[in-house]
Amino acid sequence: MGAYYRRNDDDYAFNRFAPVPTVHPFQHTSYTRGMAFDGRQQFTNWAVVYRAQWMSDFLESTSLLFGRFHSRDYGKVAVVPETAVAMAAGQLTVRA
Repeated sequence: MGAYYRRNDDDYAFNRFAPVPTVHPFQHTSYTRGMAFDGRQQFTNWAVVYRAQWMSDFLESTSLLFGRFHSRDYGKVAVVPETAVAMAAGQLTVRA
């Protein structure tokens, strides 16, 4: 299981060839956070592998606000059955 959070404040020069004033007119702050967990449950001769994760980010900006993409959320869930087959050279793990 894990989680994270990040805040990034940034001043930048939109046009690197133009003189930059004392107070930068182009500023933005991005926020990112997420969490995930995974595991494996073993049964007699098969197992279930599972994972879930979520990520979200958001942008506050003085100039990068064109379009529809200011924030996003992503989620993913997986549940996978697994079995192992003994072979002469070792073991073959099969997941579906």
